[in-house]
Amino acid sequence: MKAKYVYTYCVCAAFFVCAMLYAMQGALITSYINHYDLHSAAQGATGSALSVGQAIALIILFWQAGKIAKPIILAIALAGIVVILFSISIMPPFVLLVLLTCMLGIMFGSIGSTSSSIIADLHDGDDSPKYMSRLHGVFGLAGLITPLFFRGLFTAGFYWNVSVRVTALVVVMIFVTYVILSRRSLKSITLAESGRQKITRSDFAAFFRRGSNILLIFCALFYGAHQSVIVVWIIRYVEVALETPLLAALSLSLFWAGVTISRLFMHRILPVSPIKVVLFGNLVSAIAMCVGILSGSGIVVICMAFVTGFSSGTTIPALLSACCAENDCNTLLPTNFINLALYSSLIVCPIIVGALEAYTSLNEAMYLAALFSLLCGILVYFYCRKTRKMSA
Repeated sequence: MKAKYVYTYCVCAAFFVCAMLYAMQGALITSYINHYDLHSAAQGATGSALSVGQAIALIILFWQAGKIAKPIILAIALAGIVVILFSISIMPPFVLLVLLTCMLGIMFGSIGSTSSSIIADLHDGDDSPKYMSRLHGVFGLAGLITPLFFRGLFTAGFYWNVSVRVTALVVVMIFVTYVILSRRSLKSITLAESGRQKITRSDFAAFFRRGSNILLIFCALFYGAHQSVIVVWIIRYVEVALETPLLAALSLSLFWAGVTISRLFMHRILPVSPIKVVLFGNLVSAIAMCVGILSGSGIVVICMAFVTGFSSGTTIPALLSACCAENDCNTLLPTNFINLALYSSLIVCPIIVGALEAYTSLNEAMYLAALFSLLCGILVYFYCRKTRKMSA
């Protein structure tokens, strides 16, 4: 039993790396724009490339399902991230940077989907939402730390490529820790728990016959779009559009602080089902984003960033838990489709926001975060109605 929990935290450590890479895009976007002299939609190219790689990773996971054990996938992906980060740190031409970021996304996506699947395998019943929230709480924790980490490096006079190199060294330490601890703990975990699951055509057909699965996928799509606008653009929005550079990194950190607190403690604070928290949380999130943007104040925006993160932070773990509970015969299938929807929105949104900034202003483009959160909340409402009728 102890080995199972040791490996759970090994998976959380690998997932921590994903969040670092994700938050790193927002921390570096201004550096990329200045160094490569980017304009219009090109400003969001690296953010979209990361998401393209994540989507490719899910296709690869569908293809190799059952061929490679999930713990080995995590180890390979962590090693790949180290190599790619060191390659990015040499400041390659922009086209190569985008390609490397796409490859980084493949490693990211492999860890993201596989980690959620492993948690669903290891912890069933009432433990599943709790440990899924802890896993994604780690994601929020890394998202909180990373912008401040990069801000500290920039303040100390390090150029962006040196900051990436330092990040690579952090990943090296996590990789070594993962390999050592997971090798010991996996000896005591059965094959069913460490998991090889094959996916057949009948699995696909059964999955899409359930209308509730489709609703959950679209919920993930819109929440991913909402989160993408904030994570990739809020630092630049506060720094450039609101002309408060000292608060820029804090805006993203407070967003992730809200997400982290929400994922770790929301299930204890509110004695209601996680999916209902998602419903009301996304509606509150939409209102908070509108209030922040309408204020035109950097201080109000960073406060509303925290409210947004806190109110909607449980969305992805709740969607994953709900989808895995309805499709518990093969947890890789629902986790892959939820993550595929999430990554698909992340592909498009950075480019859309970059284009809108060029043709209107970043202030107007940021309203997309509120719109997408509202749409997510509406779809969750229809999901709750549908599942209530099915259980009646």
